[in-house]
Amino acid sequence: MAEKCLKSLLVFHKKKFPKIHDLLELETLLIDLEPDIKEVHQDIILLNRYYIETRYPGDYPEFTFKECKQALESAVRIKEFVFKKMEL
Repeated sequence: MAEKCLKSLLVFHKKKFPKIHDLLELETLLIDLEPDIKEVHQDIILLNRYYIETRYPGDYPEFTFKECKQALESAVRIKEFVFKKMEL
C-alpha cells in the first residue's frame, strides 16, 4: 500500500518514476516536491526493510504480531500523508 501511495503522489505531481519498489528511492524522488515527506521518513525506513526482506523467496525471519502492527500503522500513516497532500 505504501509503495502505491508514494507512486500515486508522484503521478499527482505529473512526475515519471522508474520501475522500482524501494520506498527510500521513491521518497528521494518526492523530497523536492513534498518536503514534508520527512514526517513519514521513519515509517518508510521501517516498511522498506520488510519489503526487501520478503520480496523474494528464501529464508527470512517470522514477524511478531507487534512488528506486523507497527508495519500496518506505518503504512496507514503514509497513506494518510499522501491522501492529505492530494486532498482526498
